[in-house]
Formats: sequence, C-alpha cells, structure tokens
Amino acid sequence: MSVAISVIIPMFNARAWIAAAIRSVLDQSLTEIEVLVVDDASTDDSRTIVSDIAASDARVRLVPADASAPRGVARARNRGLDLAAGRFVMFMDSDDTLHPGALAALVDSAQRDNAPASVGDFTLHHELGGLLERVPVRHDRITLREHLAGLFFITHAHAVRRDVLVRSGVRFREDLGVIEDTDVWLRLALAGVWWTRARDVQNEPALVAAYRLRQSSLSADLPTMLACTARVYRDAYAAARLAGATAADTDVSDDRLATLLLTS
Repeated sequence: MSVAISVIIPMFNARAWIAAAIRSVLDQSLTEIEVLVVDDASTDDSRTIVSDIAASDARVRLVPADASAPRGVARARNRGLDLAAGRFVMFMDSDDTLHPGALAALVDSAQRDNAPASVGDFTLHHELGGLLERVPVRHDRITLREHLAGLFFITHAHAVRRDVLVRSGVRFREDLGVIEDTDVWLRLALAGVWWTRARDVQNEPALVAAYRLRQSSLSADLPTMLACTARVYRDAYAAARLAGATAADTDVSDDRLATLLLTS
C-alpha cells in the first residue's frame, strides 16, 4: 500500500490519552496512512494499549524504546522520521487528536498548490475537553517572514513532504527540551519551505487539529521556556541575516527581535 502520510507520535506514560489519539488518526477519511508510535521508555501500560490496537489494524506500529530511560520527544520524533514511509509526515503528541477530514485536507491542499507543506486551523480545549476557541490560519501562504514574526501553530496542524524534510537535513534538536517544533518550522522556512493554507472539500479553511491545555503539559519551568525561545529566535534571525533576508522585505533587525521576545 502506498502511504500518503505518516503520523509520528512519541509516547511516554500516555495510557490515559494514547488510544484516543490513535483512534482520531485511524478514523480519518484518508486511509492510506501509517501511525508510528515511538515509545520513550514508558513504565505504565501504554505499550500494551498500542500493541492491542496494532494487532487489529496493520497501519499502527509500535516502535520500542531504544533506551531504558526517557530521551525526550525530539529524539522520538527523529526516530519516527527515520522509519516513516509516507509522502507526507505529521508529528503529533500522545494527548493530541485530529478533527475528521484533517489528513485529507492537509495532503490534498499541499498537492493542489504544489506546496512543500500545509497547515490548518486548530481548536484549543481545556483539560476536561470543553472548547475554548478556534485558532485560524490567517495567511494563504506562510513563508519565512511570517515565521520570523512569531507565527505559532501547534505541531499536529502541519503536514510536510517527507522528501523535502529529509533533503533539508532539518531534525528536531535534542538539546532544547521545549519548542523543538518551532525551531524545526523556522529552520525549514530558512531552507525555503513554505506552507499553504489547508482547505476542506468545500474549499473552506480546514479545521484539522485539537489541542488540550492540560496543566501537567504546560511549561512549569518558565525560565527554561523563555531561554529556549530566545535561543531559537536569535539563531533564526542570525541565519536569516546571513541569508540576506533583509533584501526580501523581512524585518530581521535587533529591534524587531527584541519586540518579538518581549511579546512571546
């Protein structure tokens, strides 16, 4: 079977969430998919849950941990990417879910527009599941300029062509600990990758992802979050200057960077 998209899910002690995450992928209208669940040394029964699902659906694969202790989501995502067979890839956390039609909208939109990547709207939910708001994509085409301005979209609202990602050499940095995904989108944009806005079969903006704001998933270490954010954007601005982004109506000045970091 030709695989249209590989959905890569790092997993660490996710027994409460992982079944719903996988089910939201398997229930998609696009069926030419694979789900790679990369275990990160879970100590609960997460692996059993995934193994049971995989036994009934060959599109699901449990990737065993490669260490006796957790190594982090960045390493797990990179391991999943190395094993992926899809034309596109999506990275999804174990407590995330997709809206119906999400994968078809992301893949079809990218192929229609001959785009290396696509991104769609997402919904924010509180810990018990209630809807807080819908966050829309506000650009039909997202480039380096929008990313350097602090554009933020959750990881599983994106789909990226696997060959483009592999050819770019961009991988998740294991030394960051947080906002590894933002770093990846910035470095892909620096490599010339752009995103088209995903649309559904009615040509309306597609709603693709749901994100639950769990208290335990919010960054409790604010200084680390701020330091990593500053590091990622400083690196990106420096790389953009070296690449001559100032000639392409993209503000990469120190003042613009300072303003971005103050409002992040």
